[in-house]
Amino acid sequence: MGGIGKSTLAQLAYDDPEVQAHFQIARAICQELDSESPHNITEFQSLLGKICDLIRRKKFLLVLDIVWTEDSSMWEPFKFALEYGAKVSKILVTTRKYRVAEMMGSVHIINLGVLSNEDCWLMINKIVFSDDDQYKDLEDLGKQLANKCKGLPLATKTLGGLMRNKRSREQWKNMLDSSLWELEDFEKGLLAPILLSYYELPLALKHFFI
Repeated sequence: MGGIGKSTLAQLAYDDPEVQAHFQIARAICQELDSESPHNITEFQSLLGKICDLIRRKKFLLVLDIVWTEDSSMWEPFKFALEYGAKVSKILVTTRKYRVAEMMGSVHIINLGVLSNEDCWLMINKIVFSDDDQYKDLEDLGKQLANKCKGLPLATKTLGGLMRNKRSREQWKNMLDSSLWELEDFEKGLLAPILLSYYELPLALKHFFI
């Protein structure tokens, strides 16, 4: 589901120093492609040929984040081109669809689970309060708000940022009682925190999201 941490996990793997040292990161390949004159690469086959030349016998890591299409005909040409790289090369794909993972020939599939309610509260606590803050009088409301996040890290992080400057029980109670939580089943806990954050924005900033 959305907001469970797929892209964040992929980014952590991509940024790991050992990964950076072991592979030629695909971003470098893309930069080389960008350096080409747009008049030199105008056809799809020419682009694939250039990719083949750039990765030939190189160890590369390619991250394809949030893949939706289940049409194998769109993947096969790229798959063929990528086979020119070294055999130890890796492709990391994130997707909401198990069928996409199967279609792309994934060898190792990681199904991310949701956070526990306790972990959601600990995450909110870390975002909202410093070590010196006294928050015991808000803990009961905070845990109820954490439960509303349905274990989604993105929803939890968004809610934590929203509550950062709120210190009264009335503010936390109003947030807990918001009718927007009735929309939570629409996106399994992610929509309400985002909408709550939106409605807290100054009017001038709201125009950017219309």
